[in-house]
Amino acid sequence: MSKTMQGTMQEFLRREDTFNPKPDIREFPSKVIPLEQNLSVSITQRLEIVDGRRVRNMKSLFEDLSFEKIPFITNIEIAIRFAEMTGGFVSSNIITEPVHIGAVTGTNVQKNQVHYLKISEEEQGWTAYLSKYECRVTSSILGRIIGQCEFPE
Repeated sequence: MSKTMQGTMQEFLRREDTFNPKPDIREFPSKVIPLEQNLSVSITQRLEIVDGRRVRNMKSLFEDLSFEKIPFITNIEIAIRFAEMTGGFVSSNIITEPVHIGAVTGTNVQKNQVHYLKISEEEQGWTAYLSKYECRVTSSILGRIIGQCEFPE
């Protein structure tokens, strides 16, 4: 091999983009997934394109949890606590003590001998009442979505 070829190959092997090409990450408009009682969760879906050819699905980014399309939780860790609160109500772990998660409060209330999880948002001033079934659906769907999202470091 000539000295010119070796120098060229060594330079090629030293180039960072030879073995670690910079990925092109494409983000797509928010996907809104409805839950129960005007609650919804928004995520950003992403793809990674390497070398302009290979496509790899990336974990989605959690954007927010909304009530009537107005975000009230924008942090995935707080969203996990919200999912646990709704799941806890289903398994009767929330008896009399209110649960506070940021500006959200969950309380067990009874109407016509049926128990509901009263969810109040203090800053925006709204209240929603979820039955045990609605809490089960909300907790299940939200938990699955969060499990598919990237967790911040």
